[in-house]
Amino acid sequence: YCSFLLQKDRSILKENLPKLPIQQLSSDWSHGDCIWFFFGRNNSSSSTASSPLEGRTEHTDSVSHDGTWHFQLS
Repeated sequence: YCSFLLQKDRSILKENLPKLPIQQLSSDWSHGDCIWFFFGRNNSSSSTASSPLEGRTEHTDSVSHDGTWHFQLS
């Protein structure tokens, strides 16, 4: 898997917010100053429901936030 952040450069953040699959969360919520992209793929020939993605071992990231959302494709 791989992940990367878009943050600190407001012009890049502003350019990419409209490209998200959900631009408006609700009238009371707004996106923060960071977009975290995460993507990965299990090998179809050897993956099972319990096999982890190849890459960094399972871990927990410490992120200061009021909530997060994700959009998953399969």
